[in-house]
Amino acid sequence: MYRTGKYNIDSDQHVEESSLSNINKFKYKNFRDEIYEKKDKYEVETYIENNNKSEIKLGLWDFCQCDINRCSGRKLIRFGYVRNLRCNKKWPGIILSPRAKKKLSLGDLPLVIKSGIAAIDCSWNRIEELPLRRIHNGNERLLPFLVAANSTHYGRPYELSCAEALSAALHILGFHRQACHLLDIFKGGLHFLEVNAELLDSYGNYGKTSVDIIELEKKYIADCLKEKNARKDYDLPDYEDYEDYEDYEDYEDYEDYEDYEDYEDYEDYEDEEDNKDEEVHEEYEDKRDY
Repeated sequence: MYRTGKYNIDSDQHVEESSLSNINKFKYKNFRDEIYEKKDKYEVETYIENNNKSEIKLGLWDFCQCDINRCSGRKLIRFGYVRNLRCNKKWPGIILSPRAKKKLSLGDLPLVIKSGIAAIDCSWNRIEELPLRRIHNGNERLLPFLVAANSTHYGRPYELSCAEALSAALHILGFHRQACHLLDIFKGGLHFLEVNAELLDSYGNYGKTSVDIIELEKKYIADCLKEKNARKDYDLPDYEDYEDYEDYEDYEDYEDYEDYEDYEDYEDYEDEEDNKDEEVHEEYEDKRDY
């Protein structure tokens, strides 16, 4: 028994596994084809929710390699958003694995709706120690190019936290509300969706297959490199232009100097006028006394 989704958590209601059994009544192939025909993300999300598919089962294997105080996976388990899986527990749905060969895409949506998504909570520096064979089910998937926004790996591509990985997968597949709900329990957690908004929308709109996701990845990275090189190739002013600028500065200084000289002459003229007035006044006073 576990809790999942926005509405169940807000109302503090527990949802049993059997609550998702009615999903088996749908034909997943037809459902997938209808999803492909939808181009607008809001329409996809609305269609999914209208068919009672607004919540996805989430699982997590915790291999105790992370710092307890910074582990996002354990916090998700404490809040009841994901199920804590044992190492010998098989997961029938999609597994987000760092050793997978296929990318997550909309083609995985039927299986996700039926069996959910599971993630692996581990340290990026100790991946080689993981017993991945024990949890292998043939449905492992890699997330596409995304940039981490957590405090530990901020700005690094691919090195997402468990919460970011699950949220990204849900967002790509159209479950926006549940994706936001996972990150909302972390301080600044929603910043991840803001940083990767363009990529997530691109993957969710055009990533029908793993090949499409890879092409979108390559295009985005190529555009970023092109923009970076364009900034490097920014032309600095020529030396002649710099000399002309120096001449202009000298001219401005000369003009300022002439204005300063004129101002000094004007001050001298004023002083002379004041002296004349004083002399006239003194003469007038002398005549008066006389």
